[in-house]
Amino acid sequence: MWDVNTLRLILALTDGSSNYLNLLFSPDGKWLAYTGGADDIRIRNAATGVLLRSIPQANTNLAWSADSRWLAALDSRFVTVFLVATGEKVGSIPAEPDAHILFTPDGQLVCAGSSTISIWNTTAGHKVRTFPHPASFTAKMSDLPPVIIRTLALCCEGKKLIVEYHAPAGNLHYIPAPSDFAPHVFTTIVFLDLATGKQSTLDFNKAFFMAASLEGAKIAFARCLQQRKSGTAICVYSVREKRFISLFAGEKWITGLTFSPDGKLLAALGRRLSIWHVETGPKLPNITSTRP
Repeated sequence: MWDVNTLRLILALTDGSSNYLNLLFSPDGKWLAYTGGADDIRIRNAATGVLLRSIPQANTNLAWSADSRWLAALDSRFVTVFLVATGEKVGSIPAEPDAHILFTPDGQLVCAGSSTISIWNTTAGHKVRTFPHPASFTAKMSDLPPVIIRTLALCCEGKKLIVEYHAPAGNLHYIPAPSDFAPHVFTTIVFLDLATGKQSTLDFNKAFFMAASLEGAKIAFARCLQQRKSGTAICVYSVREKRFISLFAGEKWITGLTFSPDGKLLAALGRRLSIWHVETGPKLPNITSTRP
């Protein structure tokens, strides 16, 4: 881990694993949960690196509750919820192998498979609501391979879900080849009202890799520019104001985006790690990526 202000390395994990997956900070910033080569979840103190506990659980996805008390982990068929302080298993719910998971602010668990989104009561273990795959988007993209969910986030004080549906590029669209390491996908972003089930859609052509700020006020995505040599631009959209507020260009290709917890910084990973101030625009010095 690096200090964003000084770009100084402050913590390196040295527990013998050759491959770290799903590194995820708790919302309060105190803990770092991750998976590695072993079939377990490890939780460390984010400031010191001291191991709090290791939970035996083979998994592919992690999610923290808003109060940092619970940690949910997805294995091949179930999402299991653990109490972080003790490692105790709270409960489990069925899920698809590729499901995305997150907690709503009230502690209910949102689980998404390839296309259908379900909301579960984690303590009672029953399903609260199901959002089917958006039919209009399926019809629009019928000439392409099946769309799936890439990203799931909350906005509007936890009252709405932001869902990124994406599909491999088809013959109807032009997209420059940023790199073999950047999958070619197109994004439709759907807002789902958790109380009413109402859906609204933002359709961004030539867009991929969505990220949402923690409070859900902003979303960012990479977008291919019209000119082949121009590479990729990163667009930031205000959910509340319903307009674009920032555009950052100059990146050849992008493989991932993320906001800082306060939503003031945006990081993009390609051959280097680039960080911008979202509102004011200045770019921090680059950090060289170890990716090829």
